[in-house]
Amino acid sequence: MSGGKAALSAELPRIQNEMMKLSPSQHLTAEEWNDKLRRADGENALLLDVRNIYESRVGHFSSSNVPTLLTNTRKYSDLPELLAENPNMKDKEEVFMYCTGGVRCERVSMLVQAMYPQTKVYQLKGGIQRYLRELENEKMCLFKGKNFVFDPRRTDPVHFGETVGHCLVCEAPHDDYDNGNAPSESKEARCNTCRMLVLICSQCRPRYLCWGESEGEEGKLEGADLENKSREPRPRLYCSIDRCVHEGARPQPELTETNTQTEGASRLSAIV
Repeated sequence: MSGGKAALSAELPRIQNEMMKLSPSQHLTAEEWNDKLRRADGENALLLDVRNIYESRVGHFSSSNVPTLLTNTRKYSDLPELLAENPNMKDKEEVFMYCTGGVRCERVSMLVQAMYPQTKVYQLKGGIQRYLRELENEKMCLFKGKNFVFDPRRTDPVHFGETVGHCLVCEAPHDDYDNGNAPSESKEARCNTCRMLVLICSQCRPRYLCWGESEGEEGKLEGADLENKSREPRPRLYCSIDRCVHEGARPQPELTETNTQTEGASRLSAIV
């Protein structure tokens, strides 16, 4: 599929009709998922993360031989155009799709099957949450980092300690949107324009004003930072430090080639 929004708009009625005739793709248990990924042909297979950007920034799957496409969407409605136009989706024999708990994949798998009928589509049964609970051996786990969850905990407590996220400002390894305050509401770091979650470490955060913060909130500043505050106002933080790059913009997908190259790809993971 090609031609941008106009071509996709013309194709949407057909795609939606095809989706109605399809069933969700085949579900794979954690063991089956690992086995098929290890035997997959990396040239003709793709791992597809259909979650939003702030989820994949703190954790995602990484295989030694199958590249991972991080869709980096802000909302579900971004997916149809992205999946239709992204060149990494073309001519794949197998697509391995995953999300947090498996719900989103039920619908997205039908969408991908309608768009690419020649592709064999798999989805992870029960999503990342079930996968982490089924695997007790860290060496068997292909998921790197933390699993983002939509409750005050922010991330699933089941993880193996690896950090894939980085501070937006200093690029130090960092994967805590709440800077140690979770579970708690209104303590997370967000962009002042688009209000998306931002990864900024506890050393850098006192030097900036995140969305919802004001200069009067001195409780978050300590030592030298309090002294600096008295000299000049703190700058507001945006999802690209000094500017917003997400409000009104199209998603910018990333392809991580293999798990040996994940670090280079993850250096972009502070921007959410």
